[in-house]
Amino acid sequence: MIKFGKIFLIVLILGLLIIPLFHMNTSEITEQENRTLARFPELKKEDKLNTDFGKEFESWLGDRFWGRNKLIDTRFQALYKINGRIENDKAFIGDDGWMFDKSKIVNRPSIKKQREKIEKDAEILKAFADKFKDKNIPIYLVLIPKREVLYQKYWERYYEPKPMLNYSKEITKALDTSMITVVDSEQEFKDVLHDSELLFFKDDSHLTSYGIYIILNRLVKTFTLDQYIPMRPIIKKVRKTKKHVAQLAANLGFPGKVEIDDTSYSLRYENMPYHEIEKKNFSKVKVNLHGTEGILYRLREADKPFFEKKFISMGPCYSENIFALLGPLYRRSEWIRTNMRLNYGEEAKKHNVDKIKQLFNLQPDSAVIIITQDSFEYIKEALE
Repeated sequence: MIKFGKIFLIVLILGLLIIPLFHMNTSEITEQENRTLARFPELKKEDKLNTDFGKEFESWLGDRFWGRNKLIDTRFQALYKINGRIENDKAFIGDDGWMFDKSKIVNRPSIKKQREKIEKDAEILKAFADKFKDKNIPIYLVLIPKREVLYQKYWERYYEPKPMLNYSKEITKALDTSMITVVDSEQEFKDVLHDSELLFFKDDSHLTSYGIYIILNRLVKTFTLDQYIPMRPIIKKVRKTKKHVAQLAANLGFPGKVEIDDTSYSLRYENMPYHEIEKKNFSKVKVNLHGTEGILYRLREADKPFFEKKFISMGPCYSENIFALLGPLYRRSEWIRTNMRLNYGEEAKKHNVDKIKQLFNLQPDSAVIIITQDSFEYIKEALE
């Protein structure tokens, strides 16, 4: 009987150790936390014994053990019941379900440091503009209003608002003598702030379709006037269910992707049938990290363009909307995505920096360039 008990105990222990292995998380990315999971460590690195194997194994096991996601959910639900709200070192939930990035509110830099950053940004932009001096290549800088400023009423009772410079006004003032046109949608955002449609997602720092539409509309009003485009864009609305990445929610331990019912806004040209400016050739460059693909670059050539020029849109996700709207008016249009470095490292960085360097060889009167604030890091490296 004692022998049977020992065998049973051994089998039980082995079962408790082995069974969870069949339920280990084998995904490369956790949607709940919106990040890449640790990979199983190698025994050797560069033909030498991996001295960090133990530490890397601990990270791998910590990322993938059975029931981890459920444990995270339970922890945050418990914190919510105890504290009445959810918060960690990265983000917090304010009123009415609005989530905010702590680094932009609690850890906001001093006015002096904010001003120093604006001055550095202006220096980068002026150096970039100098590359096109006397080439008659217009450059537009598209700015996004600050989410934490627009929706301050949802967080201000939890944290005392710190002084903040108006970035768009300050950078416009600093660039007053340059050949860069600043496109600022702040007033349009404030005018529609109380509409039923959100400008930003509650659980993510990204713009909604409505927010992107307003930026596109502001850009087109400036752009068509400057470039003498005799056509008026019209709006198209489509209501549909879609998934969006909920980055702030992921930082708080909630699911990283959320399915919502949303209105998609887009612009089309009234006086030019869209099929006439549809793509002739279309190519894209992808990067691949552990089976997850991301698009770094798109290229399109139009059959019947309005301009025999190039059009370059450079920036994060919404700059692709700019590329899709204005690009077909030009013989050749390119989209350079500049927020892929975090996920795809040096490969993405090198590709984007090389593409920006190629712009410096553009011939006079040959292109129009649109950039966003997210491009500055790459522009700086391309200038060095």
